[in-house]
Amino acid sequence: MKRADRTGWPTRTVGLLICCLFVGLGGSTPLFAAEVGVTNTTIKLGTYQPLSGPLAPYAALGRTIEAYFKMVNDRGGIHRRKIELLIRDDGYNPANTRVVVKELVERDKVFAFVGGLGTPTGLAVMDYLNEHKVPHVSPASGYSGWATPPKRYLFAQSTNYAVESRLLTKYAAEQLKAKKIAVFYQNDPFGKEGLDGVTDMVKRMGSAPIATVSYERTDTDYASHAIKLLRSEADTVLLWSSSKPTAALLKEAAKIGYKPKWVSSLVNLDPVMFKLAGETWEGAIVASSYTLYNSPEAEPYREFMKKYLPNERIGGFSVGGYAMAEIMAEALRRAGRDLTREKLVKALETFKNWSGVMTHNITWGPDKRQGQNSIFFTKAEKGEFVRISDWITLDE
Repeated sequence: MKRADRTGWPTRTVGLLICCLFVGLGGSTPLFAAEVGVTNTTIKLGTYQPLSGPLAPYAALGRTIEAYFKMVNDRGGIHRRKIELLIRDDGYNPANTRVVVKELVERDKVFAFVGGLGTPTGLAVMDYLNEHKVPHVSPASGYSGWATPPKRYLFAQSTNYAVESRLLTKYAAEQLKAKKIAVFYQNDPFGKEGLDGVTDMVKRMGSAPIATVSYERTDTDYASHAIKLLRSEADTVLLWSSSKPTAALLKEAAKIGYKPKWVSSLVNLDPVMFKLAGETWEGAIVASSYTLYNSPEAEPYREFMKKYLPNERIGGFSVGGYAMAEIMAEALRRAGRDLTREKLVKALETFKNWSGVMTHNITWGPDKRQGQNSIFFTKAEKGEFVRISDWITLDE
């Protein structure tokens, strides 16, 4: 007589049904993975972006991340899983960032974050994500606090502002022969870290004191800022400012005949600046930590843009999104089919001098969360950025 289970079904029959279901769902792969945000066929990622508000031009970064994963999915996904990216608009407002990130983690159950944009916005959720053990790969900000001290679930990518600002200062003094430097900076952690780096490097080199002019994210009129810079008599201005304030400042400076050398953080390495600032952007020196979008090495990126984002501007913001997405895709491949957050962390820690199409020399490890420490310089010429230096580091 066949032994039956409590449902009345013969035990052998139940076993056969389970076996058939198991085989039908992919053989050795369970129906659902045991990790949040991961199923047998999908990986759910999240990001916060300024789809609206003063930094809306930067939203191209998030759209590019999304398009990159569409390309990955079209090619079969990663370990037979398709990537689903949930983009939430925070308007570059830290209060909004806290709300959308909490929803993505607690309601939408994302596996990890990639490329969340901004320093004040990222700071608003940094501790929350780390405490909830949710990885955040390549936040779109060079704030040094992402990696110092190291946080287990946060992996900073591009050269941080502390290093970049020192390199900009050194370049201005040694290559541009600046006699007096001024700093135009956003009055928040992003801008203040740039200012601190410039101040430190000036002291190291024994140069003259710098002039400083700050602005608030809510400012709309930059005439007074331009006048302050003119009165400072600085012949070189280091820009630690986002695209719209930068363009507005340069236009106001031109009105009063103030024409210093403009040297900018990499946050303004995007062709949108030629549209926003017009002819005042001609000759500006801008740093980069990514492969230059118009170089031969960037051909795969340009082909991707033609196919997946034909109406998007080729340049800085989309370059950043491409770079962040290719890093996440590589990490997911290394993490393997049996995907967990801890295995993603371990996979990221195996990166050593890794370069993708648009990324350069990324290294992470168990106690190292700053991926890159080098930049090169470009010059704005006739609507294009032209490379004018090799890769450099602060040790050189």
